[in-house]
Amino acid sequence: MEGRKPLLVGRKEWARLYDVAENAINARWVPRGLVSYDDAVIVSGKYVWPGGKAIAFALPEGSNGRQLNQTALAALKEEQGATWEPAVKGELPPLMGAYEYAELYGVPHPQLSTYLKRESRLIAPPDYKVSGSAVWFVQTVLDYAEEAAAASRTGAWNMREDVAGALLDGTYDGPGSTAATRGMHARKSTDG
Repeated sequence: MEGRKPLLVGRKEWARLYDVAENAINARWVPRGLVSYDDAVIVSGKYVWPGGKAIAFALPEGSNGRQLNQTALAALKEEQGATWEPAVKGELPPLMGAYEYAELYGVPHPQLSTYLKRESRLIAPPDYKVSGSAVWFVQTVLDYAEEAAAASRTGAWNMREDVAGALLDGTYDGPGSTAATRGMHARKSTDG
């Protein structure tokens, strides 16, 4: 990414940065209006916030409450190779996860997940692990397309140009483009 790699934060990273349970963001901070899903991008059905948003969430040092764990922040930056802390989602480059990757190549998600676990040469190495999930810059995957096609034994590993364009311009609305409903809310929505 031209020398600049943004810090990304999912549920697990929020928990790590603030020494709280992983469900704190969903169970406490969002319902209280302290954090908004509107400030995040959705990558493979999961919310991903720009790192600067998570850092700015801290209360002033010495006050009671949300204190940023500076050691955890330094470790996270090092793990991600992050060189800057975008404050708003509009500063983030186009991102994608495994669901979008599967759609880009027209393969079932479980098949793509198997390739990813096996570190297949058909799949570009992820740029990040965010809350345990692989995340790529869309441009990384597009740049890797030739190498992936060469690794395909059948020659059938071809990118769908319509999906690539939609991912790049932010109009993608396929699998992974909406947040997955989880927990009690998921049960309520299926109960009718």
